[in-house]
Amino acid sequence: MRLILALAALLCTVASTFLFVQTESTLAWLVHLLRLHQLEQFPPTVFFDEADNANVALHIVRNTDFRPVYAGFTNLPAHFLYVMAWMFQNFGGDLLPLP
Repeated sequence: MRLILALAALLCTVASTFLFVQTESTLAWLVHLLRLHQLEQFPPTVFFDEADNANVALHIVRNTDFRPVYAGFTNLPAHFLYVMAWMFQNFGGDLLPLP
């Protein structure tokens, strides 16, 4: 009796794992198809770290008292932010030139 119950439990586990994998695989294909459908019509976007860098660089341009040495969100020194601030100051700071 114990052997039958153990085999039944094993069979249920295998079946549920197989169904979960099948469902997960089908869902992954569906998501990929929906994401790739008319991909060329989506505008280019900015990742969150690029947006954070741009916000801090614009803050450097607009506030002369703000001079960070260390950017906490990137865990790096702020040298790159000063280059971005210089570029924003000389070329403008908006997202229109991205594409």
